Amino acid sequence: SDHVRGNLLDILGKVAMRLNLHDDAAALMEEAHDIRTRAFGASSLEAAPGIKDHDRVKAYVEAART
Repeated sequence: SDHVRGNLLDILGKVAMRLNLHDDAAALMEEAHDIRTRAFGASSLEAAPGIKDHDRVKAYVEAART
């Protein structure tokens, strides 16, 4: 299901983040968020956690590139 797929991609993104694979983490978390948003709506509780995590990963990626 979309809910399970979104959760798995989010977990993989968090693992990639801990391994300092920031670009991979950002891509995985973005895909997880996109799946949740399409399945449940942008203002749903299911989509909400991904917003904060995705923003945090994007900040790490941008900081690592500078």
